[in-house]
Amino acid sequence: MQKFPIKLPLILSGIFLLSVLIRIPTLNRPLSKHHEFCTAHALRVLEVWDEYGIRNFHFAPVMNYQNNGDKGINNQASTSGLMLDEERNYYYISHPPLAYYLPYVVFKILHVKPTALALEIFNLVFHFITAVFVFLIAQILARHPNSSGSLNSISLIPLFSFTAYCFTPATLWFHSNVYMSDMFVQVFFAMSLFLFLKYFLPEGKVNSKRLSVFSLSVFLMCYTTWFGYFVIAGFVLFALRSGKLKSRKWNEVILLSASAGVLALCLVAFQYGSLNGERAFLKELTARFAERDSLNQNFFFSLKSLVVNYVTSYLPFLGFGFAAYWFLRYSKKICPVFTQAQIRFFILSLVPVILLHLFLLNYSGHDFTTLYASIPLVIGCAILFEKLMVYYSRKMIYALGGIILVISVCQFWLINPPGKMSIKGDPYDYYQKQGKFIAQESSPEEMIFLLEQKPETQLIYYAKRNIQFIDSLPQAYGFLEKSPVRKGVVFSGKDFYTDYVFVQRIGIQ
Repeated sequence: MQKFPIKLPLILSGIFLLSVLIRIPTLNRPLSKHHEFCTAHALRVLEVWDEYGIRNFHFAPVMNYQNNGDKGINNQASTSGLMLDEERNYYYISHPPLAYYLPYVVFKILHVKPTALALEIFNLVFHFITAVFVFLIAQILARHPNSSGSLNSISLIPLFSFTAYCFTPATLWFHSNVYMSDMFVQVFFAMSLFLFLKYFLPEGKVNSKRLSVFSLSVFLMCYTTWFGYFVIAGFVLFALRSGKLKSRKWNEVILLSASAGVLALCLVAFQYGSLNGERAFLKELTARFAERDSLNQNFFFSLKSLVVNYVTSYLPFLGFGFAAYWFLRYSKKICPVFTQAQIRFFILSLVPVILLHLFLLNYSGHDFTTLYASIPLVIGCAILFEKLMVYYSRKMIYALGGIILVISVCQFWLINPPGKMSIKGDPYDYYQKQGKFIAQESSPEEMIFLLEQKPETQLIYYAKRNIQFIDSLPQAYGFLEKSPVRKGVVFSGKDFYTDYVFVQRIGIQ
């Protein structure tokens, strides 16, 4: 493997810091659009853990604030309505809990309160770590016979890959403003791919140390989100396709990775099953899968949404990738376009993504699911970039790369414009203002109701209160009869982007 110059860490850090500078206008502003409800969701969990202790909530993601008027309200928590404990706290168990544990522990060690900015900085740190793994993966795939140590004598594929991973519209946004298990798992996905390539392909030897490190990375991935199990399935399918299951080495690799996944699943089942029983846990998982799967959905509409998601996440890179591939594919100087090792990597990294979209097509309507494909996409584009140097000068290729990065940043700002208004003309601070209004106009001993509008996660986060949606005032009285409190306050507004039309206090004897 080639040796990079000592100054390379400074170069990588400088590139990443430039991507951070680009995102400064979007950092620490009120949580609002483009899946920032994910960040608000995570912050609700972290805030309650921080104030009342994680042990009091079974080490599980609790979704209720702890005022008497907040208990028993199911806000974005349980699809089945069964995931609640004896204290009438609801829990969100759609993902394993590791993505909540890591920021909780880091914030505790650093004595930092869980805030939007703190979580965004945490997310940025792991963007950099993931980008470094992308660099290391590309380094393996770009073995270069000449390595004198200067940037001119080695393959630039790793550097191109790192840079591209820092500047796609998807990574710029989902590795900063939006935090959830779906984004945090990316670092373990990249780590697992790197270890798989480094240890086992093509000539790697299996030993207990390598198996242990690789199994740990798979366990962490599966203990973060269910996407890890699609990755394991990809490893198995790759081994089957390659006829490698006849090899003892590959049997050990597959067995250990599958065992890591099973261990993570057993741990999650034990933790979440302790909330309201194993049957409730299984019913909740079934309900969540039914909500996200590919059955009973408009297939073509879902497929169209998926295509739109990839276009909005990677348009300049997809355009370049398709054009460059077909140009090189039919040229006479370069054949084949990708090496056998690179093709194996694309299979390993893309099969899990394809399986996710195939089985959870409805869930793929969330454009953050395209983040998983960013690793093979940017590495593929980097390989094509370097191969174009056979036809064009380095200056022309660098200029083309600069144009693509500028277009990417412009697309990022177009989708997530700096300033006070979203691309649709909505103010970024409307959830913040309304949440603070609700907090000021209510007391901790009142149950809060919202008439005509379902409460969004961001609104609940800024109000620091759980909010019960109602269709009518009689429905509010029915909730109060089952609540630890006997009084409530009803907020209502016909225009969601303005102040509420009225506030009405109600109570029962």
